[in-house]
Amino acid sequence: MHTLFERALDRSLASLSVAELERLEQTKGRYKAHFDDISRLLYEALPASDQSRFVCWFAKRWAGIDRVPADEFAAYEAEVKRVSSQHYPVETMDGKPYKRLSLIPQGFRGELLTYPWMLGIHDFLFDQYLHAEFRIQPGDTIIDAGAFVGDTALLFYEITGGDCEIHAFEVLEENLNLLRHNLSTNEISECVTICGHALTNKSNNSVHIKATPVQGATSIFGTDSGTAVQTITIDDYVSKQSIARVDLIKMDIEGAERLAPTGAIETIRRDRPRLAICIYHLWDDISVIPRIINASGVHYNFSFKWVELRNGWEAVLLCTPAAKN
Repeated sequence: MHTLFERALDRSLASLSVAELERLEQTKGRYKAHFDDISRLLYEALPASDQSRFVCWFAKRWAGIDRVPADEFAAYEAEVKRVSSQHYPVETMDGKPYKRLSLIPQGFRGELLTYPWMLGIHDFLFDQYLHAEFRIQPGDTIIDAGAFVGDTALLFYEITGGDCEIHAFEVLEENLNLLRHNLSTNEISECVTICGHALTNKSNNSVHIKATPVQGATSIFGTDSGTAVQTITIDDYVSKQSIARVDLIKMDIEGAERLAPTGAIETIRRDRPRLAICIYHLWDDISVIPRIINASGVHYNFSFKWVELRNGWEAVLLCTPAAKN
């Protein structure tokens, strides 16, 4: 029997080229045993409008089949071209050249010293963490897991009008240097506490950074030759920092999204924070992560946001705690 998810996938891909049909069959052969979990744990829990978006994303990310409407993709590409064609000065820090990325073309104040390839459009211009069912709110205490160079910290600061407390986690030293610089130049350091530990399911272990050509893809799944960093759980961090309440946990940590929530179960149960967790790094994130969240015992309403239309990246599961009875 076909699951609701598989039926929706077949309907959305009713007209395929020979090459696309072959890719679809390969994808279904690879993942079919998991379709029941995908359907039950996530697809059927999404609003109807998000279900169609989820299917479109799954086809793009894991089957290489593009069903993004042509007008939407053209508008996306036009914005990428507009923002990337702006003149951004180069500035040297620690002997390395970086781009000074003004956010004004994207409708935000401030600028980020960052890598030449970064535009920040998915955070800022395309509202990656904004949804009809999900909001960052003034007064929020935020766990920013995967803080990178400070883009999400600055985004959350702007959205809340500076009324927020952010705990920023980043492991790559170069990113940390840029993060500190950007917090200072944008005058938001007083709202942000930086932690260089890796968020996982156990504290006081060591993991090794995996070097990648793109600094934004840095993971903690490297070999012993990589730089060692200490681990900490969100629960232990919250306890050590005496954080009274956590309102939002955002995770974009390159495949560790299935580890860190397990180390945050006490905080999730205590505070019922909103969750924004990337689910595009590993193919079974779409069943593993909802299962972990459900195991917390907190009833969450799920929604789905996908804004990076070229490759199927930047897909986020947004979780809002249901009203208590």
